[in-house]
Amino acid sequence: MEEITTAIHRVFYLLIAIFIGGMIAGKIAAKVKIPDVALFLLLGIAIGPGLHLISVESRSFLNQFILVLGATLILFDGGRNIRLQSLKKVSLIS
Repeated sequence: MEEITTAIHRVFYLLIAIFIGGMIAGKIAAKVKIPDVALFLLLGIAIGPGLHLISVESRSFLNQFILVLGATLILFDGGRNIRLQSLKKVSLIS
């Protein structure tokens, strides 16, 4: 039972660290006027393989959870920022 509790705490701490790092990277990207996704990638590389702060097996639940959460946030942000006029310009239907 303690193993499950420890694993859940680890997931929550990891998510909190990722969200805080993402928020800071987003603020920096806005000030520097570069796409925030670029800084998100650099942050992920830095805390993962770079500093080895996160070492998760590629087939683990935690890795898959982070992957799905990240993809969801990126797709949501892309959909939120897209304009209908830009879609009409590339539409196949006239």
